[in-house]
Amino acid sequence: MEKEVEYISDGNHNYLRINCGDERKNSYSFKMVTENTIKGLLPSRTRFVNGNTYLYYEIQSKQALYYRYETKEMDYEALKNIFYQLCFLGEELEKYLLDFKDIVFDEKYIYQNIETGETYFLFYPDKDEKQSFAVFMEYIVKKIDHKDAKAVQISYQLYDLSRQEHILIKEIKRLFEEEIVEVKTENKETNIKESNINIWKQEEKREWVTDEKDVRESVEWKYKDFGEEIIKEKEEKSKLRDIFIPSILCIVLTILICIKISFKLTYYEETLLIAGMVVDIGTFVVYLIHRLWKKNNKNKKESVQEINVFEKENLSLYGNSVEEKLKQNPDWNYFEQEKEEEYGKTVFMEPEAENILCGLGKHEKIIIKLEKFPFSIGKLKEEADYVLKDNSISRLHARFYQEGKNVYLVDLNSTNGTYKNGFKIPPNEKLLLEEGDEITFGKIRFCYR
Repeated sequence: MEKEVEYISDGNHNYLRINCGDERKNSYSFKMVTENTIKGLLPSRTRFVNGNTYLYYEIQSKQALYYRYETKEMDYEALKNIFYQLCFLGEELEKYLLDFKDIVFDEKYIYQNIETGETYFLFYPDKDEKQSFAVFMEYIVKKIDHKDAKAVQISYQLYDLSRQEHILIKEIKRLFEEEIVEVKTENKETNIKESNINIWKQEEKREWVTDEKDVRESVEWKYKDFGEEIIKEKEEKSKLRDIFIPSILCIVLTILICIKISFKLTYYEETLLIAGMVVDIGTFVVYLIHRLWKKNNKNKKESVQEINVFEKENLSLYGNSVEEKLKQNPDWNYFEQEKEEEYGKTVFMEPEAENILCGLGKHEKIIIKLEKFPFSIGKLKEEADYVLKDNSISRLHARFYQEGKNVYLVDLNSTNGTYKNGFKIPPNEKLLLEEGDEITFGKIRFCYR
């Protein structure tokens, strides 16, 4: 099958092309598929090129299941989406008297529209060698998110069905319908249980701890919160004190000054007034000095803690010298000392390939580092490893691969295409990259190095 498949770009459209031969072009199945629009099938039409008959399947803006789930797993919703639409397609094919077995069950030829969530299958009639439904289910089982219990359960049930001689659409549909009924029942039971628990708590107005571990954890949790509340309360009191004390001293000084100006005082009264002013000013100065000393002491402690953390993280480089000096003199500052350590002989490091994309033109500030492989580029965050926010970029635009020391680029049926040195890359084909190549995604240009 793979040897007969070609990917063709025709203007603004991408096609999957298969040479069907003259003997099949007049068959009932071919005519029904090419002359009717059957929902769930890739749109197809017949073309004659150089005396050969080809089937052209439009795959523009659609992603093959293989590429979409190459770097991620399927959850229950993704699984339900695929097989619900497969069941619907089976019912549609029955209306046209078409054989369900003529669907190509190969993850490379099953496509999805990421925007709408629709799944499209390739229908290729009268073909002897097609991947069976059982082999396709082996792929699905491998791609299931094994943390999703529902997905695991139903995927293995589908796998069991695939081992049967005939594929029964009704059986596949029944599995998902039963799952929905079970989920609804579980939700009702859960809601009843939760409501009963809430009523019981309201009546009893207390919480029960059944285990020694639970007791310890609950106590630790309460004391943790209690400690945090105390710290917050102390901080609030400290802030209020910092505002309240200077304000009171200023108010007292202002009152004393007003009394001296407004009233005629005796020598004894004036002496007491001046003494009060001196005490007030002295108190303010002492308070200010105390605050500055406290702040300075706090900063020293923080710097010592930072040095300790820095030294512990770098003991392999600097040994225990800093730790010893800190014990002898807590005020010693690591960053103010001269470094006299010997680091040994310089070791030559062989340069490694950078594997980065440097933006060109108005996008020169964009630098993409290919840190892992496969590495995807697109504008949909859930699908791409790096998001390019531009209207010319597809949701899942292109993907990079590494084989040995070589890096390859694949265009994933993007709407505006991917170009290497000005030439458009055919979709779903690996193309070797070399240092200095100019790569264009839509309207955004990069230099690979």
